[in-house]
Amino acid sequence: MNAQRKFWIRLFAIVLVFSFIFFAPYKSTTSPEWVIQVVDEHGKPVSGLAVAEEWSYFGIDFNPMIESAKTDAQGRVTFPRRVIWASLASRLLNPQGASEKLGPSVWVLACDETKLVQGEFFWEGKRFRFGGLLKKEMRIVAKPVKYCTMM
Repeated sequence: MNAQRKFWIRLFAIVLVFSFIFFAPYKSTTSPEWVIQVVDEHGKPVSGLAVAEEWSYFGIDFNPMIESAKTDAQGRVTFPRRVIWASLASRLLNPQGASEKLGPSVWVLACDETKLVQGEFFWEGKRFRFGGLLKKEMRIVAKPVKYCTMM
């Protein structure tokens, strides 16, 4: 095999490896598993309360996703871990621009339109280390409000 052919084979192999690294999707956590307990102002669990989770990975997702559930007898609701698959190229070529916030975020709203109580929290995601815990617990205090609107 001549030297010129070896050069082109090596160059092709290098381009192929870098293309794979740049365009192959990998998994990122958009939202960890949340175990949420909703309590009233006195610390008593609120059962049957509608709780909605809205999550997005800014810079990759264009539209946030929403899931709703109701609290159990202990005032708890669990939302599963959310992941997104995206390549390095899609992360670097952010159409929202470098000035926009990048990364995961979650907004949880607990709301009851008949009792007019509401509680919420916003989690601006921190990067997860490999092998780290992907489960978080949160306690929401549902307080009286004038109006309450679910997502």
